[in-house]
Amino acid sequence: MIKPAKESVSSNNNRLITLDLLRGWFLIVILVNHLFYFPSGYDFISGRGMLIVSAAEGFFIISGLLIGIIRGGRMNHVPFPVIWKKLWKRGVLLYIWSIGLSFFYILLGWLLYDTPGLKWGLVTPWTNIPDVITQVLSLQYFYGWADFLRMYAVYIFTAPLAVWLLRKGRWYIVILLSALVWLFPQKPVVEIDMIYTWQTLFFGALMVGYYWQNITKFVKTMPKRTINIIAYTCLVITALTIGLSIVSAFIAPSLQGSGWDSISKLTQTIPENVLFHKGDMPLPRLILSFVWFISFFWLFVRYERWLLSKLGWLLLPLGQNSLLVYITQSFVIFNMHLWLRPSMFAVTLEYPLLVESFTIIINFILTTVAIGLVWLAAKYRRFLPFIPR
Repeated sequence: MIKPAKESVSSNNNRLITLDLLRGWFLIVILVNHLFYFPSGYDFISGRGMLIVSAAEGFFIISGLLIGIIRGGRMNHVPFPVIWKKLWKRGVLLYIWSIGLSFFYILLGWLLYDTPGLKWGLVTPWTNIPDVITQVLSLQYFYGWADFLRMYAVYIFTAPLAVWLLRKGRWYIVILLSALVWLFPQKPVVEIDMIYTWQTLFFGALMVGYYWQNITKFVKTMPKRTINIIAYTCLVITALTIGLSIVSAFIAPSLQGSGWDSISKLTQTIPENVLFHKGDMPLPRLILSFVWFISFFWLFVRYERWLLSKLGWLLLPLGQNSLLVYITQSFVIFNMHLWLRPSMFAVTLEYPLLVESFTIIINFILTTVAIGLVWLAAKYRRFLPFIPR
């Protein structure tokens, strides 16, 4: 039976700082992709949300990892009811915010129903209100840009069971239950049912977090050459699959009818291929999600000092206040799409290159303003004490 080390994770604080930096980075990419002001110059860090793996997977992995570290291995000596109460208290808070935001955005959407730029998926105004209320309360319908809260709330509610099983050394039951839940929805999975498939990221990372101290101690005993081989293998796989994503999303479509049709057909639909379907979270995408995460984590560990000195001011406030950032960005995205659409600034110029340059500048400014607003909310969170961190 595997048991976690007794050493407190607080003695290994650098790794937590790394996770905060990495989570801040993921949140920026998620915000940029949800804004979808492209081309903007931010395309190179986000991939326009068209890569085989997205930053959202990294966000859920970090969330599960930290639950495993903080509420699992770190509190292994604490009576289980204490952990259960802490997790459920957090889960209730997230549930309230999830349904509250859905109701808020539904009402706002009804009031602005004919406004261009309104987010898609809104139910018809003022019809079937009891059904809408029931579906929102049961998490079967959501609206707005904070749908991850719905998923995260359920995962936090069920996390005590996973922690309890891990305390008993029943890690294989956690894997089995996660696999059974993954099999439950009909494939291909629609967005509302992603809650069943994406839990594999959260609970897989939770198990890693629970044994975090054991894993880090084991890694320290490994030869440096072995560590480098593993790290560089993950980096190579990550680089190759990112490159394949770029070819699939941005290059292959332009190859049609140019004599490169075979390459176009091979790569054009890779992100939505059955092996990498976002909603289904099939095994290849699940494995790649963790491989990409390992690669970025290794890079952030290796260049942590440089990142702290150059980007710490930006990434740490975001990463350390992730829920506040995620909730705030939902307000920013919803309103910017309503009132600051790039098409509002369209101009007619004789030269296409000038038009594209103007579009990039406007999109860059809008995206930068959005990141700045969310960063200000995180930096000066004392002015938003009612939003959870």
